[in-house]
Amino acid sequence: MDTPPPPPPVELESSLRNLTILIYVLYALSFFAGITLLIGVVVAYVKRPDTVRTIYYSHLSYLIRTFWWTLALSIIGALTLFIGIGAIILLGVYVYLVVRLVIGFVKLWDRRTV
Repeated sequence: MDTPPPPPPVELESSLRNLTILIYVLYALSFFAGITLLIGVVVAYVKRPDTVRTIYYSHLSYLIRTFWWTLALSIIGALTLFIGIGAIILLGVYVYLVVRLVIGFVKLWDRRTV
């Protein structure tokens, strides 16, 4: 098992942790206003270089991957709505996003990598 990277200075660690929590919250808010998912991924892309060699790098990478899979699967779901399978795919996307957010946030809360 890999050893975790050394922790960053306390004030930087707190700042990165708060930023990562904010991005998880933006993703969660996308269930009510979809634009927050886009805002969250933009923030994740912009701030990811600042998180290199911290546990937060894995979280931001995880959130970025989550965005792209959610987008791709949502497009497939939307395109197949007319044949009936799209609703099932979109429900699966909803479940996928909820599960990814819960897993990621629990690991973040425990200060672990994803």
